[in-house]
Amino acid sequence: MVNDKSICFVKNEKGEFDKITYKELKKRMKEDLEFKKRKFVVANNMLFEVSKKEFNEYHNFTEKTRYSYKKENKLEKVSFDVLGDNFILPSDDSILNFEKNIESREEQDRLNIAILKLNIDEQKLIKALYFDNISLTEYAKITNTPISTISSRKEKILKKLKNLLNFS
Repeated sequence: MVNDKSICFVKNEKGEFDKITYKELKKRMKEDLEFKKRKFVVANNMLFEVSKKEFNEYHNFTEKTRYSYKKENKLEKVSFDVLGDNFILPSDDSILNFEKNIESREEQDRLNIAILKLNIDEQKLIKALYFDNISLTEYAKITNTPISTISSRKEKILKKLKNLLNFS
């Protein structure tokens, strides 16, 4: 939750980020009508100034994701909240890595979409092995399935994911 002491990164005239508090941001917005038009996205209780295009893309993606989750949940598919918002914010000395973080987020989003295209059993297997850190042996016991079958299924699913990622 953003509060008056939250950190905000605002672009200056040079196109670099200045670090200010949310309280200072609200003050600037009251005093300067042009400043009020600036766009921000929230991540880890901080605000980042972004271009109008980036803001619209972020907003559209958020809405599409929210819609997809609602639709998937109505179909009783596995929800991958573990993929959630893993957006890593740059530290004070690494603001220049902002673009790399966006690229990383896009890759995570592509993986999330690919996983949602798997059937329920495939999703459960991937979630268990890669997000819940359950071993092949443990998963075989839980599902009462031979470990060789689980191993074979895992390899097929990974190939399927690779194909889905290459074609998306």
